[in-house]
Amino acid sequence: GYAEKVGAFAVTSVTLSGISAACIGRHVAVALTGSDGRPMASVSTQVTGAETTLNVPETSTVAAEQLGGVSVVITD
Repeated sequence: GYAEKVGAFAVTSVTLSGISAACIGRHVAVALTGSDGRPMASVSTQVTGAETTLNVPETSTVAAEQLGGVSVVITD
């Protein structure tokens, strides 16, 4: 959505879908990187179902035009 902080459209949440039932209850971490590979934000939570949404804190909002990559790791 549009973020006043960056004055542009930004990544305000990440929704993961198609998550295996075997992953429910595990920890998921998502890292957002810039086009230069530099880390810009990270969020984490517990997997609650086949679809899990992680909200990016306003202090870590990343302008959509600056997003270069997304990494996802699910651990025990």
